[in-house]
Formats: sequence, C-alpha cells, structure tokens
Amino acid sequence: MKENKFPRSLGKLFLLYQNFVAKIGTYSTQVGITPAAIARMQTDLANLQYLISYRNQFNDSKSALSAFQEQMVWGPTDGTAQQPTFESVALPEADQTGIATFFRQQIKLVKASAAYNPQMAEELGLATAYPSPVPDADYIPTLRPGSNVKGQLVAKFKKSGYDGAYVEYRLKGELDWTVAGTFVRSPAVISPASQNRAKSETYEVRAQLIRGNEPVTSFSEIYTVVTKPV
Repeated sequence: MKENKFPRSLGKLFLLYQNFVAKIGTYSTQVGITPAAIARMQTDLANLQYLISYRNQFNDSKSALSAFQEQMVWGPTDGTAQQPTFESVALPEADQTGIATFFRQQIKLVKASAAYNPQMAEELGLATAYPSPVPDADYIPTLRPGSNVKGQLVAKFKKSGYDGAYVEYRLKGELDWTVAGTFVRSPAVISPASQNRAKSETYEVRAQLIRGNEPVTSFSEIYTVVTKPV
C-alpha cells in the first residue's frame, strides 16, 4: 500500500476532493467526520470547481489581452483592435477560505481513526494498493515554457526516467508544426527560423519525451509563449 501525496495542482486536488466527498459518507461515523464537516466540504468542492473553470476563462482572456496589446502597440496605424473582457468572480457558495487546509484536516482525522484501514484508504483515494507505471504511450509530459531576453523560446521539461524531449513549435494561428529538435537536457532553447525579433510574437509549443532518439510518449498539452522584442 502506497500513500498518495496530497496534490498541489488544482485539477488533481479537485479530483481527489470529489472522490473523497462522494465516498466519505460511508465511513463518516466510524472516523468521526461530522455532518457539518461534510456540508463544508461540499461547499468547498463547488467553489473549487468554479475557481478552476474561472482560471481557464481568465487564461483565455489573458491570451486575448496579449493579442490586443500586440495590435495596439505594434499594429498598423489605421487598424482597430478587439478589446478583451474579463468576467467578474461570482462564487456559487459562501466564500470560506482555506479549502485545501480544511480538506487536509479532514484527511488527518480519517487517518488518525482506529477504523482506518487499507481498503478505506484506497476507496477514499488516500493510498494506492498496487501502483503500476504508466505505459509510454499514455504518459503526458509537462512543460514550463517562456521566452528569454534574446527573444528565443525556452521550454523547461522533466525527463521523468526518459532520455530527453522532442519539441515542436508553430506561430499561433498556423496549422503546421516545425520540429525544434531533440534535447537531452532541460531547457530546450529554440530560435524560430521565421521570427521577427523586432516585435513580440505568439508561439505554441508542445513536446514528447524520448527513449534513445525516438519519441515514445503522448504529446504534452499545447503551451502558448509570447516572445520579447529584441
């Protein structure tokens, strides 16, 4: 039995919390979780789901803001630019803070109970009985992309037991990807061939991890990078 680490990303936190709230009712009396605590967790779960959805909308608006700024500052003198909009925050439930802190407290109560056992731990998502490695084809790498002062694209990656990363990029709005190359060390530093370094440009970057020189994992999600003018 392997204890699962408490998640740090909002998406993984939501999935664990959702499972925990759905199943804790079966064990609440045994482990001392009160009805008031369950009600609080249900409220927190609704707010957490909203925050994740709002963050995604906000990130989309940030991309629109970058495009708006690019057009306003570097665009033609006779053009017009579409102004981005940002939705106001409107939580579905009372805005009690400390969602993850309260959740940790409830997990601590469960684990401290004499009734806590491996079956309960696995059912609540707190432990894994027989963890198995993710097949190469199902593994999705993550990147930390950015831009340096030379206007180059920079993509930091973790090898996670693989030999390196195969990276592709494209100018945002284009259909075809350009191969940046394979990189055995992080970060991957990319100088786009058609880049206009006198102005900011928006690129998309993605990667697979490699064994030897062959990409073997799924592609990462597509990341957006805005370069700096040089």
